[in-house]
Amino acid sequence: MMFKLLLILAAVCTSSITEASYGQNNIPCPCGWKKILNGCYLFEKPKVTWGVARANCLKQGGDLVVPKGALQCILLSNNSAILGMHAPWIGVFRHRHGGKFYDTCGKPLSYAPWAPKEPNDLRGVENCGHMYAKGESKAKWNDNGCNEKFAYICQIKFPRCD
Repeated sequence: MMFKLLLILAAVCTSSITEASYGQNNIPCPCGWKKILNGCYLFEKPKVTWGVARANCLKQGGDLVVPKGALQCILLSNNSAILGMHAPWIGVFRHRHGGKFYDTCGKPLSYAPWAPKEPNDLRGVENCGHMYAKGESKAKWNDNGCNEKFAYICQIKFPRCD
């Protein structure tokens, strides 16, 4: 019995990310990923630039998370705070200073809970977004310089861009 359990666990942990419904319909998330609502998320504590964070997410079969609603932001913020992640990168960016923000698929944001007076493009260098995990602006977004270093959150989503 124990051997069967180990085989099942090994299959879940080593399976490739090809299903459109990870986290949904009782399909478990890959090992190390956390199921929240109907999605699978990977909370990465190493602080890296936005570009490195995105590349790391893509290598693992996901992308930087783009929260779609208030409940998702709150739950992601809560989990980030528990892990000591103050303001992890999320999948929002703009192509030029002062321009509109887009998601990682290049689409305009349909949901964007910016913190008060944000995005402000402070010093003309803030083109990437992160989400506060603690404090007064918890679950709200802020723009920051893409070369700053923060923890980050990946999400598995298929199709990646819909």
